[in-house]
Amino acid sequence: MQQAWLSLVLIVLVVACAPSGAPADTIKRFYTAVAAGDCEAARAELARAYQDDLERAGVSCATLLEEMQRYPLAAVDETKVDGRNPDAHLVQTRLVGRREVVIIRVQAEDGRWKIFAM
Repeated sequence: MQQAWLSLVLIVLVVACAPSGAPADTIKRFYTAVAAGDCEAARAELARAYQDDLERAGVSCATLLEEMQRYPLAAVDETKVDGRNPDAHLVQTRLVGRREVVIIRVQAEDGRWKIFAM
């Protein structure tokens, strides 16, 4: 009985810590914000570490939007767990104007999926 109770508590904790929504939804929200020119909404989909990396590289939000608007999202093809980190997912996307597949890494942060690398 005690083992069953402990198992139930662990399941509840795992579910409570899992980010809400699908990893692909983050990508879609990001590209929707980019298309609308909404810098604040686009940045909200980026992990803090990625935002810091862009800032250190001198990439302003306006520059980020300008660059990303050149290649709008055409489709999200597949999402799978990153083999290096089970808490991260690799989202395979196709972008308008690009022939190759683009992989975007998302990971849980503050209870939501966030873009960690593009």
